[in-house]
This record gives sequence, structure tokens and C-alpha cells, in this order.
Amino acid sequence: MFFPDGTGLIEDAISNTPKNDLIAIKRFLDELTSGKYDEAQLRIIWRSTNAEISPFRGQEGSCTDFLRGLRSLLE
Repeated sequence: MFFPDGTGLIEDAISNTPKNDLIAIKRFLDELTSGKYDEAQLRIIWRSTNAEISPFRGQEGSCTDFLRGLRSLLE
């Protein structure tokens, strides 16, 4: 499959994730996007996960925007 902007990749992963796992993911993303963490902290947290995608390279991109967008796909 080809996903030029990554959205399709995420939607595909969501469609194959059990409901209980999606609830846990939503809660995790809610915590990360709650405003408690700054951009640097979010990058450290994200890099500590076993996620196979990265919303940024070096200092490029916004982890905050990526996580908010990811959370919106779970509605």
C-alpha cells in the first residue's frame, strides 16, 4: 500500500486495532496533548515508544501537531 501523507497508514493501523487498545491509545494521546508537556518533552516521550513512524526529523516538524492530528483520527 502507498500512503503519501501517512494518514492512510494510520487509518489502516487503527482499523486493525482492538477497541480496548484504541481506548488506551486515546488516553495516552489525550495525556500527551493536554498541555503538560512541551515540544522537547513530547519528542523524548515519542522516541521512547516503539512506534514505527516519526512525526519529525531532528528539529523539523511539530510533534504536538502530529499527536493532535493522530488523536483526531481516533474519533
